[in-house]
Amino acid sequence: MARRKVAFAPGEYYHIYNRGANRERIFRSDENYRFLLERIKACIQDWQVGIIAYCLMPNHYHLILRQDGERPISGFVIDRPILYQASPPDVYHPQSPDLYHP
Repeated sequence: MARRKVAFAPGEYYHIYNRGANRERIFRSDENYRFLLERIKACIQDWQVGIIAYCLMPNHYHLILRQDGERPISGFVIDRPILYQASPPDVYHPQSPDLYHP
């Protein structure tokens, strides 16, 4: 799937979302939800990203983020594995090799 070309700019807002492959659950326990939120929290200052809102559901999530610095928010989303793993590697073993839809 081709990526959309988006001009990222400081002060702008972005809707980031991800869904489990085959609509599989990506959050299987309360610990999984906390794990993802802690990973995001640990990186937002480095990437100068503001979290405006979020919604975590069993098989997908939505984030409304604001780019607060000059570093494009795409780096926060694409270059970091933080948003592609909802649980510690030793806790979650998906049946499918693909956890998320591209």
